[in-house]
Formats: sequence, structure tokens, C-alpha cells
Amino acid sequence: MVQLAHHHDKAGDDGRALHYFTRAAENAHSVYANDEAFTHYTRALEAAKRVSASAESVIGLCLGRGRVCQTLGDFEGALADYDSALQLAGSSGKRDVEHLKWRALIDLGRLWTSRDYQLAHHCFADALELAHRMGDPEVLAGSLNWMGNWYLNQETPRAATKHHGEALEIFEKAGDRRGIAATLDLLGIASLLGGDLIACVGYYDRAIPLFRELGYLPSLVSSLTGRGHARGATFTSLTAISPARPISPRRDFEEAIRIAREIGSLADEAWLAWSLGRMHTVQGRYGQALEVIEQGHDIAAEIGHREWIVGNRCALGVLFLELLAPQKARRVLDAA
Repeated sequence: MVQLAHHHDKAGDDGRALHYFTRAAENAHSVYANDEAFTHYTRALEAAKRVSASAESVIGLCLGRGRVCQTLGDFEGALADYDSALQLAGSSGKRDVEHLKWRALIDLGRLWTSRDYQLAHHCFADALELAHRMGDPEVLAGSLNWMGNWYLNQETPRAATKHHGEALEIFEKAGDRRGIAATLDLLGIASLLGGDLIACVGYYDRAIPLFRELGYLPSLVSSLTGRGHARGATFTSLTAISPARPISPRRDFEEAIRIAREIGSLADEAWLAWSLGRMHTVQGRYGQALEVIEQGHDIAAEIGHREWIVGNRCALGVLFLELLAPQKARRVLDAA
């Protein structure tokens, strides 16, 4: 595929070069070869410009490369690609372009959740409005899920659960297994932050086998991390009732971090370092906690992920308090 793309590119056959570079990019992205995917998407976009490709084609390429940039922790690159996709979609009434515009709004909102929740809200709200206009139930369910997750991060888990419940009903009616799994994952984190650990583990226990079967690794990382927190959450939810069935948070976290490294997701790796650090702190392994939290903070700082920078600094502050070092704790908590 790559050889054919380069062959047609050298021969000046831009139309065929566009086709093969696009397929090479999608193939590389599907197996998490992110650097290769970025290169092929870039070559495809260059060819698309030379042949004046359709708006739909260029928007799809911008979204694909933007997702690769986001996985690699390149915020500015992802932002530029998502903005380009949104501008190209414009006010077109074509259904295919409207769907791509909705996707661009969702991707842009996801990107902003790492830095600015108000900007994320604008994107998700615009996507939800567009979804209602489109009249596509599964698009609407996707928007309900992202708006629900936004409510959760604004500390309103009941509103989040309501949105996710509506989405789950739509996906179950449509028989959309990937949508069902994604919604169960979101209901899991909503239940976790709402303090219902029994419901939380129940949702994750349903989501994890689905993600394994579908081979969707990014969401498998999310569900494994959430389930690990549900078993080790006593340090943040002292009155929460623990799940009845024994679960090893360490096993879930370690599998998740292995997958995060395999797919090259630095943001997930930073989140998992925070998670592992908190678990080690609770279980009295302070040396391991310090090492992993500092690694997580460094990764988050490298990609500018403000949420995980704050999370790792908070975890470090808690650790310093456990070590009877209140001045060090005060410094990192003030910074957080």
C-alpha cells in the first residue's frame, strides 16, 4: 500500500497517490502506528490539495490526522486539524458533510477537555444541537454521551447518568454493540464519581468483555482504569460501599498501562501513573508511589495535559502528607 502510494506520487498521478496514502494512513492508524499514520495523512492531504479533492475527503483526512496528533499529545497539531475540518464543513446542508461537522465538533470538544471545560461545552452543545437537527438516533446518542461526560466533570453525576441512560437506550434499541460498550464505560465513571461503587463495577464488568471482543483498545484502557479505581477508591470515598466481588486494582491498572504504551497514548499513560500512584500510597508502598507519580506528572507536562498535571500533583501532595512532609505537600498542592 505504501509503495503504491509513493509510486503514484513520483509518477505525478495525484489522484491514485491520494487514494493509496489515505488507505495507508487508515491502516497505520488502525494498528496504532501513530507516527506512520501522521506521515501518510500528511502526504494524503498534500495530494488532496493538488487534485482539488472533495470537501468530504479533506475533512476526513483532517479528522484522521487530528486524532493521531491527539494520541501523540500534540495539542496544537490536533487543534489546527480539527479547526480546519470544522471550517471546511461550514454551513453545508449535505448529510455526509453534516455528519463530518458533528464529528469535528465532538473531536474538538474531546480535545478541549484536557485544557478548558467551557470551550469543550460549547463544542458538545453545538454537536448536540446539530444531532437533533440531523434526526439520526445513533448520532444523537453519541452527543448525549459526550454532554453527559461534560456534566460529570462539572460535578453533576445525576445529570450525567440521565444523559448516558438515554444514550444506552438508543444504542440497545439499535443493537449497536460498540455504542453500548462506550456508554457502559461512561456510566461506570459516572457511578464511580457519584460514589456508587457496586453499580460502577457492574457497568465495567459488562463493558470490558465487549471492548475485548471488539478489539477497541483505547476504551478498554478507560474501563480497566475505572474498574481499578472502584476497588481502590476508599481513600477518596470513605463512606462508599465496596463491591462484593474481589477485584485486583493492580492487575487492572497494569494491564491498562501496558495497552496504553502499546497504542502510544501518552494521556492515558499519565492518567494511569496517577492511578497507580494513588493505589501505592493507600497500600503503603511510598517509594513506588513517588516514582510513578513523578513519571505521570512528567508525561502530562510534556503534552500539556492540564487535567492530569493537576491529578498527579494532587496525588503527590497526598503522598507527602502520608510521609509527614506538610511543607512539600503544601507547595505541590498550591501549584495544583
